[in-house]
Amino acid sequence: YGTIAPYYIGYILIFSAEESLSKTENTIDQIIENLKDTKGIIVDIRPHSGGYDYLGQYIAGKFAASKKLYMTSKRKKGPAHTDFTETVNWYVEPTGESQYLKKVILITSRFTMSGAETLALAMKQNDQIEQLGDTTSGAFSDQITTEMYNGWLFSLSVGDYRAADGLSYEGIGLAPDYYIVATKAELDLGQDKPLELAIDKLK
Repeated sequence: YGTIAPYYIGYILIFSAEESLSKTENTIDQIIENLKDTKGIIVDIRPHSGGYDYLGQYIAGKFAASKKLYMTSKRKKGPAHTDFTETVNWYVEPTGESQYLKKVILITSRFTMSGAETLALAMKQNDQIEQLGDTTSGAFSDQITTEMYNGWLFSLSVGDYRAADGLSYEGIGLAPDYYIVATKAELDLGQDKPLELAIDKLK
């Protein structure tokens, strides 16, 4: 994380969410404290490949002004189509001692998946946050991995994850408010068009 000169815009890049809750809390609390005076913050989760949902829940809470439902989940527990655990309601609400309520741009890509997508669901419940970039991967569910007799491994999705609107975006992904994707040619020239547009919206 850091600031983007000369605009004094905050920038946070998240690769995964696999640390302990206490370490995540301490890290994001310190980051938000250090960026509290910026004009706005860019949260870049384009390379975020997933992790623990509750860590994303805490991070999103640093940008929350109130408590809102952002997701429901349940897991398969038997062979019938209706064999699921009880539904769990997930809420985003203010976390830590302070929150950042200025404008925030969330940048996503097709590589934003799993726990990163549940983070995006939580972030998008906060009124000052807009999503920019590409549609996310559409791989929300937890998986179980099983070994076959020949040694091959396969994974199977076992969760039913839904947004606050009751819809499942599994296999669909979360569409951005502003669609823009960096081409290979642009990246080869050192240009990051999604990041540039995010900066333009905050400066």
